[in-house]
Amino acid sequence: MSSHNQSTQGPAPKMKATKPKFYAVSRGRIPGIYTTWDEAKQQVEGFSNALHQSFRTEVEAEAYISENRVTGLDQEATGDSAGVYGGEERGGYCVC
Repeated sequence: MSSHNQSTQGPAPKMKATKPKFYAVSRGRIPGIYTTWDEAKQQVEGFSNALHQSFRTEVEAEAYISENRVTGLDQEATGDSAGVYGGEERGGYCVC
């Protein structure tokens, strides 16, 4: 008999690897692509008619922004400053 104490519970459960997500903000305070929901949420929470979506790949997020680009007419109609794009220091970047 071995003196080694073995667990009767079996192997530890495997942790599910989290895949990176990209959060595309097409209409918000500072449109762009963000890598955390907290950063993206700051851009859309309380913003009238915000337009955003999460994606598994950066390419999909860029395509979404290109397809849902805010025009000058949209800005005039809403009065929002959606034409201002954030830089990397703000957690996102422009897909102009």
